[in-house]
Amino acid sequence: MKNVKYYRVAGLDFRLLLPGGMDADELLPSFRNFKTMDGGSLIFSFNAAEGIPEGLGGRKLDESDTDLGHMVLIALESGADVCGYMVELQGLARGPVHRMYADCLFSDIRAELDWDSPDAGMALCSMLRIAFSQAVLLHGGISIHSSAVALDGRAYLFLGSSGTGKSTHSAMWICSFDGCELVNDDNPVLRVEDDIVFVYGSPWSGKTPCYRDVKYPVGGFARLRQSAENRFRTCADVDAFVALLPSCSAVKGNMRLQDCLYDTISMICERVPVGVMDCLPDCDSARICMKGFKY
Repeated sequence: MKNVKYYRVAGLDFRLLLPGGMDADELLPSFRNFKTMDGGSLIFSFNAAEGIPEGLGGRKLDESDTDLGHMVLIALESGADVCGYMVELQGLARGPVHRMYADCLFSDIRAELDWDSPDAGMALCSMLRIAFSQAVLLHGGISIHSSAVALDGRAYLFLGSSGTGKSTHSAMWICSFDGCELVNDDNPVLRVEDDIVFVYGSPWSGKTPCYRDVKYPVGGFARLRQSAENRFRTCADVDAFVALLPSCSAVKGNMRLQDCLYDTISMICERVPVGVMDCLPDCDSARICMKGFKY
């Protein structure tokens, strides 16, 4: 018997099917605040109860090591056309390989996990993040790699490659401004609704347990660069687009998903201030960054 759960992230619903007897709350503790009784219009269905199709083959698109383990992304081909994708995840201990199959638009997803592995829950959480980050693109959304804070009813997002200091800069804002609070520390979600850019909390927050089902209009984005001094520079047009793009993702070569991503970034850049913040890890950097957004 299947165990069916529904979740709503950034106002968008998806369904998870688990083998009977599996405890979704135990496997996915960060998802508890995002449960809903039943799904509306689903952006994807994730079936982890029946395994994946047999005889799939293709070519490797990407391979990377993250703080969660080793990931391989494979494009599945039918003749000259890509007909879907396979993701293979292996934990840091180099244990069993967990596999996920997705169609071209990440709407129909199946997974095969080793449920006896201690990292099964982490692998499932990571697969759901990958699925959501692609499926949301078709619905005017972006799962953006960033740290986000809220202050006086607006959110501010800090971008940069791993180790740049996104979490540290958020901490500087929280220490510097009364009432400032963390929204998400790794993968908040952006959506443009009624001509306003909003950021939502999500179940994916990296190493910081901040899993808040909240929504704020966005007041600004800053791409951080470590520096010997604090300095904010406003970006516009192409520069603003380039500042946001590296923190977003669409599967390489999937033009439908990439076009959706580019369109949404362009809309965001037209509506919200974007800047580059050269910064030290100090409170003065937060004050200069805030001043840059205001002017």
